[in-house]
Amino acid sequence: MTMATTGMMTVKDAPASATTTTGGKRCNRSAYATWFKPLMVSTQEACEMLGLKDPGTVLDLIHRGKLEGKKVGNKWLITMRSIERFAFGDFDK
Repeated sequence: MTMATTGMMTVKDAPASATTTTGGKRCNRSAYATWFKPLMVSTQEACEMLGLKDPGTVLDLIHRGKLEGKKVGNKWLITMRSIERFAFGDFDK
């Protein structure tokens, strides 16, 4: 079957990933992408989220058990769940 027999139209020189089937209109797929919240962030990102000045403070909070973190290689990753609990004061959960 050719494109003429199937009734499909193509955009010349457009990559297949750049267009979708939207009734012949060209559409960028990234407009429909879903954004997911990260599960873990770096110490610098956690520092910025909590309004702290020094990422070393985040490490102190991890060592005192106030934040949950995991060392991956030579970097620490902090869970978003623990950042939210720390920020809103829900230490019981």
